[in-house]
Amino acid sequence: MNCVIVDDEPYAQALIQEHVSAISDVFVRGVFFNPIKALEFVHNNDIQIIFLDINMPEISGMELAESIPEDTRIIFTTAYAEYAVKSYSVNALDYLMKPINFEQVEGAIQKARVYFNLKYQSDESDYIYVKSEYKQVKIYFNEILYVQNIKDYVRFYLSNGNKIMSLMSLKSLETTLPDHFIKVHRSFIVNKRKVGEISTNKLKIDQYEIPVSERHRKIVKSLVMS
Repeated sequence: MNCVIVDDEPYAQALIQEHVSAISDVFVRGVFFNPIKALEFVHNNDIQIIFLDINMPEISGMELAESIPEDTRIIFTTAYAEYAVKSYSVNALDYLMKPINFEQVEGAIQKARVYFNLKYQSDESDYIYVKSEYKQVKIYFNEILYVQNIKDYVRFYLSNGNKIMSLMSLKSLETTLPDHFIKVHRSFIVNKRKVGEISTNKLKIDQYEIPVSERHRKIVKSLVMS
């Protein structure tokens, strides 16, 4: 994976570069103090990850994020915790608080690996590999009943009764699963081909009842119409 680092603080910039350089499958292709020049570089090069400071003089990281290519994932870096919630509105992959240590960077890179593995696999095949209990497990899309978010993990419920836990975010999974998977609650994605019963605030897949949040009721209602 290729990355760039955008930060107007020399120490923070150097520290992130040092941490990233210690990870064998990630390559720093550019380091920028100027966010506008960074944006131009990202648009003209094959960049998967951008480490992006939020507080910068010319343009904020939040503003810059709105112009980042869709296929480039954002990892925000900042000393201010109040931006955490807003960062997810621009589809940030992670949010690292300064001073940033190696473990933070390594964790964010792992999220990127999961995201791009899922993306490329779902584009080309009818299955994904997910890491579970130190193994890569192959899961066919047509075997997935639904997926539940549990803190930093997701649990896949399969048609054969198996349940597989994997360290990844529901958000990254949502953007890579096929179109017949829909989010019905902040903690649940379902395979709409497996839905048996639908009511106002829940649906049923086999013996499982899955809650439907108020904001997702219109989506679930469309299941009946499709």
